[in-house]
Amino acid sequence: MVRCGYSQVIRTAFTLIELLAVVAIIGVLGLATVASYQAIASDVRRAGAVEEVKNMLSVARQRAIEDARPTALVFRPVLTSSGVQQLEGVVAQYSGETLPWVPNPDLSDPGVSSKPRTSRFVPVDSGKPMQLAEGIGVAVPGHRLSNLSDYSNSPTTDPMAYDGDIQYLTPSQFSTKLPEVPGQMIGILFSGDGSVANFVHTADADWLWVDFNADGLQRYEGLDYCNRQDPPGFGGPDPCPPVEDGQAAVPWSPPSAGCYVGARYRLTDGVHIPAKDMWEDNEAERLPVCQQRLDDEPLVVTGSWLAIYDERDARKQLDPMEWLNSPTDVLRRKAVSTRSDALRGFIDANARQLHFNKFSGVPLEATNR
Repeated sequence: MVRCGYSQVIRTAFTLIELLAVVAIIGVLGLATVASYQAIASDVRRAGAVEEVKNMLSVARQRAIEDARPTALVFRPVLTSSGVQQLEGVVAQYSGETLPWVPNPDLSDPGVSSKPRTSRFVPVDSGKPMQLAEGIGVAVPGHRLSNLSDYSNSPTTDPMAYDGDIQYLTPSQFSTKLPEVPGQMIGILFSGDGSVANFVHTADADWLWVDFNADGLQRYEGLDYCNRQDPPGFGGPDPCPPVEDGQAAVPWSPPSAGCYVGARYRLTDGVHIPAKDMWEDNEAERLPVCQQRLDDEPLVVTGSWLAIYDERDARKQLDPMEWLNSPTDVLRRKAVSTRSDALRGFIDANARQLHFNKFSGVPLEATNR
C-alpha cells in the first residue's frame, strides 16, 4: 500500500511589498518622533527663556524699589562670537538728567510744535552680563507708537493691519550676512515703587535712552549728540564735550534716520499706503527709535508686557530675504512693513507672554494678549 500525504510549506520571509510597507511605517513614525522632539525642545527653550527673563525683571524691579528710582530692563543685541547674536538684559537707572528732544532747526520740519522730553539712563552694576540663550527673541507691543487717528470715515477701507495695538517691536539683527531693516531697543520700565510704567513720571519725560558708555552723549549712527539747545534768557548753550577724535559732539538730538516703524503696505499687491502709515503727520516719525548699529543708543521703546519667542524657528518658517535693508525709501518701507507683519503672526502663534500685576509689577505668564 502506498500512503499519500500532504507536505506543508512554511513561508518565513517577507515579500518586497511587505518590506517596503514596514520601512514606510517606520519612516513615518520616525518623522513624527523627530517633529515631536523638536516641538518639545522648542517648548523647553522658550520655558527656560521665560524663567531667565523673569530673573532679569526681578533684578531690575528690586533695584528700583531699593533706590526708589525709575529703573529699566533694556534688551540690546550683542555679538558674542562670529555670526552669533544674543540678547543682553541691561539694568539701567535714571541719571537725573532730562532734556527736550531738539532737532537741528536746519533739518527739522518747521511744523513741529512739541518737543518730547527724554531722560538719560545709565547702566547699574548688576553682576555678570545677563544674556538670553542664542536664538531667543523678545518683543513688546507697539502701544507707545499706536495711531490714534479715526479711520471710520473710510468705510470701504479695512482697519489698520499694523496699528500699535497689534504690532510687535523687536531688536535689530546684526549677525546675518545680509543687512536687514533695523529693529528697536526695547525694555520694561519700573517706577520707584516697583510698578510698571511707560513714562518716566519722576522727570515728566516721554522717552528714555541708555548711555551705555556713560560719556553723557547719545550715540546714533556713528555720531555723538549732546543735545545742547539754546537755553532761554542770556548766554549761549554749554559747549559740547569733545569725543575721541577731539571734535565736539553734534549740539542737537539725533534724527530718526528713516526708521519707518509702522509703514503700511497692502499685502495683496504690495502697494504702499502713505495715508495709513502709523506716524503720518506725527513728529514721532522723526524720533530716533531704531538701532542702526551695535553701538547706537536710540530711544528705548518701553512696553506694558513682553513676548518671548524662538527667533531661530521664526527664521526657518518665514522669509528673511524680504526684510533686507535698502537705501531706497520705498523698498525700506516695504521691508519694514513685511517684517512687522510676518513676525506679528509668528509671535502671536508661538510666543509665551509675560504680563505684569497692575499694582506690584510682578511678572505673570499669560496665554494671549
